[in-house]
Parts: sequence; C-alpha cells; structure tokens
Amino acid sequence: MRARAALIWLMLSCAAQADPAVDRGRAIYAGDPGTGLQVQVGQRLRPARGISCAGCHGHDAQGGAEVQSGPAIDWPALEAQGYTPASFARALTQGIAPDGRTLGGAMPRLAFASPHDAAALVAFLTQISAEQRKGITPQAVTFQRPPPEFALAPFWQAFEAQIAALAPQGVFGRQIRLSIDPGFARIGALRPAPADGQPSLFPLHPLIGDEDPATTRGAFASLSAQVQAMAARHPQLAVLAPPTTRMRLADALPDGRIAVIGTDALPVDRPVMMLGADQLAKMPPGADILTTLDDLALTPPAPGRCVQATDPRPADTATDGAMAQYGRVAATALIEALRLCQADCTRAGLMRAFDRVELQPPDWPALDYADHPLTGTDQVRIIKLCDPVPRP
Repeated sequence: MRARAALIWLMLSCAAQADPAVDRGRAIYAGDPGTGLQVQVGQRLRPARGISCAGCHGHDAQGGAEVQSGPAIDWPALEAQGYTPASFARALTQGIAPDGRTLGGAMPRLAFASPHDAAALVAFLTQISAEQRKGITPQAVTFQRPPPEFALAPFWQAFEAQIAALAPQGVFGRQIRLSIDPGFARIGALRPAPADGQPSLFPLHPLIGDEDPATTRGAFASLSAQVQAMAARHPQLAVLAPPTTRMRLADALPDGRIAVIGTDALPVDRPVMMLGADQLAKMPPGADILTTLDDLALTPPAPGRCVQATDPRPADTATDGAMAQYGRVAATALIEALRLCQADCTRAGLMRAFDRVELQPPDWPALDYADHPLTGTDQVRIIKLCDPVPRP
C-alpha cells in the first residue's frame, strides 16, 4: 500500500510539473512575447512589449521590487481580497475589482490571445509560492547541475572545493548541494535553459547580452561586450553570425554602428569578426581572422595564420585554467548572494540579491552586478595568436 501511494504521488507530481496551463501562465506572467498578449492603449490594442506582471508585482508575485511596487498577487493574496477566477479575468481585461471599483491607470487593461489565458495565469499564481521555494529546505539548498562530463571536471572540482572552503556549514544552516534533478536554480548550463521557473546561474555557454538578469546571471563578459571590444580596435567592424545569434546580437548592440551580417553579405572592404565554430571553419584563405577564444578552441586555424580573439576571462595572475577559475568565482558569488538573500530566500530573492554582490577575485575580472546586472563584468582582453590553439 505504501509503495502504491508513493507511485500515485510521483505520477501526480510529474503531471503537475508538465501542466501546460501552468507553463502558459508562467510565460504570460513573465511577459514572453510569444504569448500574443496585448495591452489597450487608448482605443487600440498593442502588443504588450516591455509590459509584464513580474515587472510590477515581482518575479515571485510578492510585490514589486524589480521595477515598480505593485501589490502581492499570488493566488492566496488575491483570494484574500475577494478575487475569483472570473473576477480576476475581469480585473485584467476591464480594470474592475471584485467590489466594483475601477482599478487605477497603473494597472494595464490586457487582451489575451486565448480565452483560457486568464485561467492559465490563475494556475500559475496558485503554485508560484511553491515553485519559488523548490529545492530549498531548512536543511539544504539544492542546485541542478548538468550530467558529469570529463571536459567540465575542472569547473565542478573548483566549484565544490570553494563551497567546502567558504561555507562548510552551509548558509543559514542549509548545506549547498548539487543534483542532476531540478532544484532551486540551475548552475553551469551547457546551452540556453528552458523557461521552467529555475534561474540559470553561471552558464558554461556564452551569453548574448540580451538575457533577462531576473532569470540569468553569468560571470564573464557577454558576446555583445566582446564584439564591442573588438569593434573598438577595428572600426567599421562587421560580424558574421548564425541566423539566431545574428538577430539577437543586432538588438543587443548599441546604435547600429556594428553591422551583423550573414554569409550571403560577406564584405570585402571591412574587417569581419566570425562567431560560431561553423562560421570560423569557412573563413576564406588569406583573410584576417577575428573571433572569440571560445570559438577558436573548437576550430583552430591552419598553421601559420594569425588570429585576434576576444578573451572574456582575462586573468594575468591565474595559476590554473579558465574553467577552474570560473568554477571558483561562481561558487564565491553564489555564497555571497545566498547570504544577502537571507534565510527566507526565494528564487526571485536570490536573483535580486546578486545586485548587491561585488567581488574582486585575484584571478578573475572584478564583478559588480549593480553596474553589470547580467554578467557582473564587461572586461574583455584581445589576444593575438599566430600558432594553432590546442583543443581543450
């Protein structure tokens, strides 16, 4: 009987995690442009770009702290004010509270793409409190890590050694643990993470620079910062990038002064920075090679060719490899953010706590998330190499 009950609980838990209504509600709450949400402006409807529930009411729905100060709107708080699913939908679309009063103009009047969207938002707000504390107990806070890989071992060995050195008893009595299962946040993602409610901390892939600091935090300069560093050395720089990167990078770079192009528009009269190992492998013979150190490690040039590459992890005093340095600084920053988040930490609270993290590691660029919310730094070094770079 006990085994059967456990199996039923597991089935219900998996079903809840895969609830498409909750996922839809989460996307609407976060302001995902793919939801088709619109806002009323005068007599017209406009796409709700830049408008989200999280922007005013907090990413944990406990009241605005990120941008504006809206009230708490998790479902228990709304029910305490007399809201039902039907009156909640009316408040969102018509601006009328359960008692009949008109809500203030700071509350936008929304138009949903689907008649089920208001219910999806209710489904999300019903479970947001539990989601915000998933992976955290009085005894431990558990973070998700990718499955072990030999190439990543230096990062994780340094990360765990730094946790043991700086927080052997944990933080607020909670041991810091790692698991391949979802947890309080994701650490060391190998690729852009899905929007599943888990923040992504210290990814092992480069950040473009347009990611939301409320859901993502890195610790080395973004791809857009690397491009700008190369452009400072090479005026009239053009950037050759894969289609998805090209679109995002064009939006992340300022002023449109740097042309972001595809292979069908390769210029011959201006320097070109190649992004992506596939692009780098197709570099015409004799052309100057401008790229990133990450791409260069995947596709070394032929012997005898000189390369200029951006290094977003410059550290003249380093005694070990960049992966170990990154693991060490990631652990240090995480411990500091957990301490600043205090004992009643939520996922959103942890991300806000990063804004107060300032570090000056001896073998890493100084980190200041107040000035550089997404990555903590925009420091980039450009190195010149005239020999092949060995594969990592």
